[in-house]
Amino acid sequence: LNQSGRETDNFIDVLAQRWARAARIYLENQEHLHLVKYEDFRSEKALIIERAVAALGKPLVNDVSHLLDRQYQPPGDNSTTFLDFFGDQNLMRINERCSLLASKIGYQAVAY
Repeated sequence: LNQSGRETDNFIDVLAQRWARAARIYLENQEHLHLVKYEDFRSEKALIIERAVAALGKPLVNDVSHLLDRQYQPPGDNSTTFLDFFGDQNLMRINERCSLLASKIGYQAVAY
């Protein structure tokens, strides 16, 4: 471990390790947790909210449909590929650290 208590100071490694830790926690406790993937939420917001509320055992009380597509942040550039965004070395690091866990929750490794 380095002075900051991490195995590395490389920001991609640190973020990949955090993601992997969260994925392990989910996989070890999934009977008590409800997984919501960002891309699922983006594509079916109302349905994902309904499922999350149901998983909590609560009734759906308020209609939030008018808030589902409100832009709270500037839009990102969705045309950028993972390879263009991260670069081949960083994408390789991410895949090395996360691909096994990612496959267990339904993600596929990104080619680089």
